[in-house]
Amino acid sequence: MGDAVTERERLRSLRALDILDTPAEEGFDIFPRLAAAAFAAPIAAVTLVDADRLWFKAAHGLEVPEVPRCHGFCGVAVGSPDRVTVVPDTAADPRFRDSPLVRVEPALRFYAGVPVRAPDGHAVGTLCVMDRVPRAADPGALAQLEDLARGVGTALHLHDAVRALRRMATTDGLTGLANRAAFDAELARRGPGTGLVLLDLDRFKRINDAHGHAGGDAALREMARRLRARLRAGDLAARLGGDEFAVLCGGPDGAAAAAGLAERLDAELRAPFLFDGRAVPISASLGCAALGEDADAALRAADHDMYRRKRLHHAGASVGA
Repeated sequence: MGDAVTERERLRSLRALDILDTPAEEGFDIFPRLAAAAFAAPIAAVTLVDADRLWFKAAHGLEVPEVPRCHGFCGVAVGSPDRVTVVPDTAADPRFRDSPLVRVEPALRFYAGVPVRAPDGHAVGTLCVMDRVPRAADPGALAQLEDLARGVGTALHLHDAVRALRRMATTDGLTGLANRAAFDAELARRGPGTGLVLLDLDRFKRINDAHGHAGGDAALREMARRLRARLRAGDLAARLGGDEFAVLCGGPDGAAAAAGLAERLDAELRAPFLFDGRAVPISASLGCAALGEDADAALRAADHDMYRRKRLHHAGASVGA
């Protein structure tokens, strides 16, 4: 039970890095080259041990991007995170002698791997060296491999920090949606046919006056939650600022998807939410448009549609009163 829990936590740590299947980076590529040179070995790699595969973030002398985890050696290495795993002759080791990596190409006969740790301390992969002939491991080379593995860990820390900074630069801190800068960048990237929905929270000042800023913040977070629940793959929801939100609907049916989303949200966003044990009325005005060659024109059209609907809604409410 303990090993299963540890493996789940290790995989969670790996996935949190958001590094699997990312492009090559010189900040990682240098480590296999240095490791191979230290051992005078033809093959070295930075591996990340996923649930069912070993994926190579960087490799020297190895062309394949990944191998099944059951065929490799690094899964064993991360299971012993506090020591170096050395296999002088893989063909003589019952754990590995039947592996296709040993029996056929690349016919690996020597392995040395040092676990690489994520920022939270879990061993998520290895820096490893391999050879096609059996051999003993030189203690000095192993010491260099351990130093280099710590360098890979530092590179993972840096990758994680850069990713966090990028997320902070593109994410609204209150709602977790994309912020205005991220929305503008995505708006410029999207092509004609993309659907656009603008949303404006009705009577937001009244919520703030009645329930304080905490209540207003809760209303904004609730708006974001309801929006997020309706997103499809390829859609982007953003908080533009204050009580203004937007959704970009991708795909060939983007404009139709935006109209359908607006229709569903129009009713859904009028349901009250609970704050401090009380039901707080909430509603939003929505406007739709389809992107053409001029993104600013689409924004103006959606804004015009939103305020047209807002006036109609308020006029209806006054008549009902």
